[in-house]
Amino acid sequence: MTTKILKDVKINGYRIFFGKINDKYVIAMPDVGVSGYMDAFLPIFLQDNIIKLSNLFKSRGFRNITLSHLIIHTITELWKSDEEERIIDQ
Repeated sequence: MTTKILKDVKINGYRIFFGKINDKYVIAMPDVGVSGYMDAFLPIFLQDNIIKLSNLFKSRGFRNITLSHLIIHTITELWKSDEEERIIDQ
């Protein structure tokens, strides 16, 4: 059985899709042509995910560590609030 939890958000004019498919966390930015796997969207993995997204950007010639930080921080906060809502709903 496949479990999908996908969200989309717009940050600095870029559409970003993120979520969890089965046990893997994913992120995609169709405007830049970047997608890849991340660690869990938790505060303890914040720096690791920033580095991973920055490396994905570099592979496409799009160098922007500041945008990586903004995106990962925003996604982590959104993910945390969604998790809290799911716990409350149960």
